[in-house]
Amino acid sequence: MLPFFFIDPLLNSKTFLSLIISKINFVRLIFYGSLLLFCSGSGLRAQEIIAHFTVNDGLPSSEVYYVHCDYDGYIWFCTDRGVSRYNGYEFENFSTQDGLTYNTVFKVFEDKAHNLWFSCFDGSIFIRDYASQRFRPFKSNDKLKSLLGNYNWIDGIFVTHDSLLLFPIKRNNEAYKYLLEENQLSRVDDFSESRFGDTEPPYFGAFILPNFYLTPSYFTLKSRPANQGRLDIERLYQHFKHFFHEKQVFPTGYTQCFIKDVGYFNGMLVYSTDKGLVLRKNDQTIFHVLPQTMISSSDQDREGNIWVTTTNKGVYVIGTHSIRRKDLSEILDNGDKITAMEALGDHLVVGTHKGYVVDVSNKKVMFSAKSLSSRVKYFSKEHGALTYYSANGLKVSIFAPAKKGKLQSSLSSFSLSYMPYLRLLVDEESDFMFGPGWYSLRRNDSIVHTRQQHLNHACVGEEGQVYFCYGAQIFVIRNLDFEKPIELTRRFGIERATVRHLSFTEDSLLVIATSGDGVLVSRQDQLIAKFGRADGLLSDMISACYVDAENKRIWCATNRGVSIIDYELGKDKLMACSITNLTKMHGLPTNYISAITDSGDSVWVTSDQSLASIPKTFYLEAVAPPKVDIVALINADKRYSDSIPVFEHHQNDLEIHYQAISLQRPEDKKFYRYRLQFLSEPDEEWNYTNERGIWFKNLDAGDYRFEVSARSQNSSWSQPGVMAFSITPFFWDRLWVRVAFWLLLLFLLTASINLYIHNLKRKNLKAMELTDLKFKNHQLELASLRGQMNPHFTFNVLNSIQNLILKGDKWEANQLLTGFSKLIRSSLEYSRIDFLPIQKELSFLENYLRIEKKRDPDKFDFQLKVYNQNEIDDLYIPSLLVQPICENAIKHAFVEQHGKLEVRVKQLSEETIEVKVIDDGIGYFNASRKRRATQTSLGMDIVKSRLDVFKREGMKAGITINPGNPIDQRGTVVTLILPCK
Repeated sequence: MLPFFFIDPLLNSKTFLSLIISKINFVRLIFYGSLLLFCSGSGLRAQEIIAHFTVNDGLPSSEVYYVHCDYDGYIWFCTDRGVSRYNGYEFENFSTQDGLTYNTVFKVFEDKAHNLWFSCFDGSIFIRDYASQRFRPFKSNDKLKSLLGNYNWIDGIFVTHDSLLLFPIKRNNEAYKYLLEENQLSRVDDFSESRFGDTEPPYFGAFILPNFYLTPSYFTLKSRPANQGRLDIERLYQHFKHFFHEKQVFPTGYTQCFIKDVGYFNGMLVYSTDKGLVLRKNDQTIFHVLPQTMISSSDQDREGNIWVTTTNKGVYVIGTHSIRRKDLSEILDNGDKITAMEALGDHLVVGTHKGYVVDVSNKKVMFSAKSLSSRVKYFSKEHGALTYYSANGLKVSIFAPAKKGKLQSSLSSFSLSYMPYLRLLVDEESDFMFGPGWYSLRRNDSIVHTRQQHLNHACVGEEGQVYFCYGAQIFVIRNLDFEKPIELTRRFGIERATVRHLSFTEDSLLVIATSGDGVLVSRQDQLIAKFGRADGLLSDMISACYVDAENKRIWCATNRGVSIIDYELGKDKLMACSITNLTKMHGLPTNYISAITDSGDSVWVTSDQSLASIPKTFYLEAVAPPKVDIVALINADKRYSDSIPVFEHHQNDLEIHYQAISLQRPEDKKFYRYRLQFLSEPDEEWNYTNERGIWFKNLDAGDYRFEVSARSQNSSWSQPGVMAFSITPFFWDRLWVRVAFWLLLLFLLTASINLYIHNLKRKNLKAMELTDLKFKNHQLELASLRGQMNPHFTFNVLNSIQNLILKGDKWEANQLLTGFSKLIRSSLEYSRIDFLPIQKELSFLENYLRIEKKRDPDKFDFQLKVYNQNEIDDLYIPSLLVQPICENAIKHAFVEQHGKLEVRVKQLSEETIEVKVIDDGIGYFNASRKRRATQTSLGMDIVKSRLDVFKREGMKAGITINPGNPIDQRGTVVTLILPCK
């Protein structure tokens, strides 16, 4: 809600009218006094028109009645052809087809909920609802029509939480107040401000005063108190009375002035009248803008610019910066343009393409060479005067006389055959000149050096060194040695840029303006700084520079405006503290600036036929950042603006449109910054753009937050506008589906594992049962083999005892029987176990060999060798496997002669024992050939069968038989590989 303050009029209409008529004769006197006060430069800064909008720019009509800057920063206009809204880029126009009740709209008011109330010519009211952004008619329009009649329009609207106060204007100029409470509309004859308390108006106040001169009505006072504190309504009322009672009169010939609207902006009263826009400050200062125009209203935007509506010329925007413009078009020919500019004391002199030399302060043409077609390219400062050399050999000098006053000029001839563009005094005797295609050094009026070369610019240093440039090259000449110029181009790092301007400053700096490389600064011919667009300048195309050494500022004239570098100078470095950019929207005549110079306390810039002065201490005041409005999010041609949209997984191509209002957008394409944050990864960096729309393609599923903010050239970043939305994942990508899938997968996996374990246990059980069965079978098989071995061995020993008895050798037979009994006991004991300690196995084998030796002493000798016996004493080997091998050798190897039998035992690994049975007899293979085919070695077969059983159980076991002598096949080597434990 936007409360008004209403003050009862101090004067009734008749009293006020008589007072005006009685004092009408003093109007002209007051006007001239005020005009003189204004011209003296007191108080108020100059106001300049920085923009003008008409129907050609999109306005629905040039007849505009009212302007209002709303809460979001949009500029609204009431016209005779509907309502228009400026969004910073274009005008959006609305008519009855969009919900308006009538197309001729006079005023608009904003309440505390930021709804806009529009009053129409036919007396109706319609509302722009802030929440829905739609127009709707006022519900009591029919009551208003029945009470007020047709075409008695509402001039004021005041909205409270439970009532509506209306101020209609009737055809007979009667002004009443009507109060709408609980759907009851009633006239209020006695109305007091106290009814609404002392609530501070955030946007509007109101005065009830007779309009000047005839209308006994009132008008509203628009203000922006947020920038200047609480409004003192009584103080403003006194200002208003002072304005009329002093009879401040407008331009000569006008005897009346009608006040249409009053605004209070930045401590300044702004009057919209039928004779232009009047700005007052401190009850004294007047500045008059658009004096020939009927102004209908004014308002101030968030950046401090004043928007002015007219009844026949559209809309003007008035800047509030202290930049003054001068237009020389009225004294220059069409097509002529300013080509040179230089200051002489407090005077500014310009030269033009057609040869005019003009004193800007007095707008006086000092010299004209139009008929000679001799343009003014440079002014030379020579002995307190500005000198220009014309093509016909004339030397034009502009000088200020001893007494203060207007500039004067003098003409003289110049003896050179070629007229110079620029003449620089090097010392008391020498000067440096250059002209079209040449440069030269003159000493004591005599040319001492000349060269054919077209120079762009030149300057002289404090030690008499001459700097000059052409193209991208810079040279310096020291001690007037023109034969040895020193090139500085590579030292300064200039690449493919054209050097336009050189200036040497009071603090020994050489400032170089280039087209393409920005601004370079050197000291003692060493580069100490370089600035370009990447550093914040408006452009890299610099036409000229001016250095204010006192205030430590470098002023750069560019093709996009003026850039001001505030610097600090160190020992070997120049650093930029800040960079300020000025454009046409700040009051410059144009953005293309061709020349720049200083004059007194001001810096002057020029382009074509216009100039502008800027105070040397000028700084842009910080303004409120532009408010960003997210217009819509578009998906599949459907717009979303209010609610948080949720899209399907295939609807992942989005457009987001936004806008902010600013007449002072940055030139570095960084008006907006935006970011799209994936809420699960919220560290997205800002992106910068000047575009009002962003397109996002193939977004992943998830929750998103889009943020966008804006800033003008002299504001901070605004609070971001936010749009949140979500993209649902594909069915299989949804969280609950994934959880259910993983739970199902886990269940299936668990079930599979359990089934596998169950089957594995069952298989293992069967395998164990089978292994047990096989083991039992193997045990039975081994037992059977051992059972086969014992009778065979017993038979052989008994046969030997029988032979001894038959021979009658009872003693030997008795000894043999004793050893045999011991052997039988061991055999019976060892045959019950699979593995036997190796000591017992070797003892058993040695006992057996002794018995066999006693049976036939002349048949063989034996030897038992054990390697590393201490290491193998604790090992166990299969029982009764070596004895059958030895028995087989004794029986078959030594049939022809006495032989030798050797048994070697050694450990191969932790799991195996090697036993070699070696004889030097007839040989295994020779003996095999002598035996009948049906004869087989039962002991050897039993050994092989037992070894096979061990192999099937996974143990390492084996037997090999090789001849002792490969040549005659005599002798036998039987190698046993036995498992050990």
